[in-house]
Amino acid sequence: MPPGEYDITGSIKAIEELKLGLLQSVVSLLASMVNQRHSRDERLACLAESLARTYMLAAKLGISFNDLDEKAADDIKVHILKEGEVPAADYAALHRHITRRKP
Repeated sequence: MPPGEYDITGSIKAIEELKLGLLQSVVSLLASMVNQRHSRDERLACLAESLARTYMLAAKLGISFNDLDEKAADDIKVHILKEGEVPAADYAALHRHITRRKP
């Protein structure tokens, strides 16, 4: 492909592969939680794969890694203020982690 041209078909294919991979890793994680068939390391691998695919999908959709982190941090602030199943302290710890990663 000549420089300056955009490969729409390739981008669509990449997005579809990322969506499918993300779904597969989440399904694998959920199945392992129900069936207790995976070790901690296998669950960690599923979560890491989901996270990586989420970042790559964001990039393919024109969303920078920093923008994704900032939006996640904003959403986490909302969860800190809400009463829910996940304790606010857990969300606060996640918020500290995400905001420390900023350049």
